[in-house]
Amino acid sequence: MIIKAIQEKETVYPQCPTPYQGIGRICDIVEASKKNDTDPDRIRFICEIDEWIDDTYRFTVASKPLYPSIAKDSEMRKFIETVLGRPLNSIESKKGYDIETLIGSFVHVTVDKVTVKGKDYVNITQLETMSDSEPGEWDSEYIRIQDR
Repeated sequence: MIIKAIQEKETVYPQCPTPYQGIGRICDIVEASKKNDTDPDRIRFICEIDEWIDDTYRFTVASKPLYPSIAKDSEMRKFIETVLGRPLNSIESKKGYDIETLIGSFVHVTVDKVTVKGKDYVNITQLETMSDSEPGEWDSEYIRIQDR
């Protein structure tokens, strides 16, 4: 008897509409993919935007890969401070900042296509603190990667 493996089709997600400017919600933190084992670890923040793929799911978009460092001039520190709307205090700077606390934060987000080495990517290009009140009801079916 011959048994053949059935190759599953790769899931293709619709690309986030660009340009987009509006409300977003940080919903996950994931490891950025590595090209090889010598690449340093980096992370991406995943943000849901206020646009729907269908009646169930919102579009999601990722930040560019960030090195997990809160050194004075690091991009991750700038990202955290932008979301918080304030600089990190001395205790957070010395002991570290728990980035998990950013999940659920609402932000004003700008999404656009970015070309890197001839390939187009859809990334968060600008992020601003949401100083006005949070949006009312925010239905979400997003399940964090670690919980899948």
